[in-house]
Amino acid sequence: MLLRMFLRLKTKLNYREIHTTSRRCCGVVSYVYTSPSSHIQSDRDYQSLLRGLTAVKHRGPDGEPSLWQNDERTVGLGHTRLSIIDLSDRGRQPLHSYDRQLHLSMNGELYDHDRIRKQAIEQNEYHFLSESDSEIALYLYRKYGLDFVKHLRGEFAITLYDNERKMFIATRDRFGIKPLYYTYHDNKLLFASEIKSLFEFGVPAIWNEEVIYNTGQLRSLQTIYKNIQQVPPAHILIASSNGTVNVSKYYETSYITREEEKREQRTEKEMIDGVQEQLLTAVRLRMRADVKV
Repeated sequence: MLLRMFLRLKTKLNYREIHTTSRRCCGVVSYVYTSPSSHIQSDRDYQSLLRGLTAVKHRGPDGEPSLWQNDERTVGLGHTRLSIIDLSDRGRQPLHSYDRQLHLSMNGELYDHDRIRKQAIEQNEYHFLSESDSEIALYLYRKYGLDFVKHLRGEFAITLYDNERKMFIATRDRFGIKPLYYTYHDNKLLFASEIKSLFEFGVPAIWNEEVIYNTGQLRSLQTIYKNIQQVPPAHILIASSNGTVNVSKYYETSYITREEEKREQRTEKEMIDGVQEQLLTAVRLRMRADVKV
């Protein structure tokens, strides 16, 4: 059955034209103070953020690293860019909402963004400032609040700051395709696409012997360095202005039950055609780009 499905798929898509999304990557480095009474080291944080971005410059070769800090300097978002959608300066991150209340730095790609953008514009729900696929995350957050992540389709690691609610959000895609590491150091939560960016904030590089002994970080959300861990796939981390930090799961993989299987009425051909249709749709969405695919 799988062989027949593959042969049908091959006749409709030239596999040589399919780009490899795993090669796509930008760099994210962000921080947020967890205590309102903390001593803010604005100049030092700025330099650390800049050095952290320089450390992952290879992830975003298109232009110089860019960063944003809020007025109080309690939040900083940084980004190195690999241009895929909207190659203009308007697509440069961190992205901001039209009212400057929402700010975002994202690594990855969001699919089906053209349809979502068109729907938002037709219903006069949001004013977009770019053609970037990442900007739909700001629109969906404005529309659904913290449930926005349930409406994202793609591979992503996101840091987002809501200035109105004084809330910092970090989240990863359902399967953890895009990395996002974090740690707590010097009264701040620090986030980065690669661990070495965290070291630029003064985080000590101390071996985590237990993780190393137990076959490394491939089987753990902990890393080979103590006190540095991954934001879990399919989870959202929320840091509030009162200092509380909460990590919760937003997606659970579901499987067909035995009872549902017994009630299945589709023929084998209908199942094959259904899977093929889903595969074709998934591939088409992933081939949308403003650069050569």
